[in-house]
Amino acid sequence: MSGRSRRFSQPRWLAPLLVALIGAIGVVVAAVIPSLLSPTQGPSTGQTTASNSPSGSIAYQGAATLRRANPELDLDSLPDGTSGDRVVDLLHTGMALTTGKSSLLALLDRAQQATPDTCRSALAAKGTPRIAVSQLESGLPLCIRTSAGRIGSITLDLVRKYGEPELLGRVTLSYRIWN
Repeated sequence: MSGRSRRFSQPRWLAPLLVALIGAIGVVVAAVIPSLLSPTQGPSTGQTTASNSPSGSIAYQGAATLRRANPELDLDSLPDGTSGDRVVDLLHTGMALTTGKSSLLALLDRAQQATPDTCRSALAAKGTPRIAVSQLESGLPLCIRTSAGRIGSITLDLVRKYGEPELLGRVTLSYRIWN
C-alpha cells in the first residue's frame, strides 16, 4: 500500500444537483415566508359571534383583504371552515368587485346604515353582480346576498387604486353576515 490516502470518488453530477436543489428550496422559502409573516396577506376570516344586535342576529363577522394574489372570498364559510358552500361570493378583479353564481351586491349611500332590512331592500331594488372600480371608495357600505342566500353587509375599510386606466389594487373590508 502506498502512502497516499484513498479519496472517495463521487459522481460529477452530484455537486451541481445539490446546489440546484438548495437553490430551489431557497426560492420556495423566500416566496412563502412573507405571506406567513404578513397579517394582511390573503383573505382572512373573522371571528364567529353569537351576539344579537338590534339590527338582527349576526351569524358571523370578520375582516378580509382581497388583492390580485388572493382575489376570492366565500362569505358562507365560518372561520372554522364549516358551513361553507365553497362558492366564491366576492371576487376582486382588476376592474371591479364582482360576485360569483347567484350572489349580488348593492351599493348604499354613506349615510345609510346597513341593517338586514336595508340590505334586503337595496338588493331587491339595485342588486348587481358587479361594482366598477370607479364607484369604490374607502368607507363605502355595501350589501351582499351570498350564494347560500344569506344577507350581509360589507364596509370597504381601505381601497387602493392605481394606474391609468384606473385599476383596483388592494381592498381591505369588514363584513357581517346575518342569520
